[in-house]
Amino acid sequence: MDAILELDFEVFLGGHTYHTGNRYDVEACRSFFVDQWNWTVQAMKDIPMDLRVVEEGNIWAAQAVWFNRIADHVTPRLIEKYGTELAAVDAFTHDNIKAIIVSAFTDDPKIPADALR
Repeated sequence: MDAILELDFEVFLGGHTYHTGNRYDVEACRSFFVDQWNWTVQAMKDIPMDLRVVEEGNIWAAQAVWFNRIADHVTPRLIEKYGTELAAVDAFTHDNIKAIIVSAFTDDPKIPADALR
């Protein structure tokens, strides 16, 4: 999105459905992604995985509960901030947060701090 925002454009066609957008739409989408990423990573630090919530030794079930707790914590904040501005925030954010959790562990992207505004 940063590379797109470096361009001079009036209309953006992202290829997802038939909706066209403009610079503001790209900026809003970027802002949503940055908040979603940062708030999820922070929740991963703040919300501990609790092995006591499942039968002993079932780490996968504990992980699933933890993922849901994080998504349950972050989703309402994103809906409150972006729910009237971006389409489908209420429909897909919960699952996207779970994907961010996996990405934070496996991909560990190095996003410069000054890029996360």
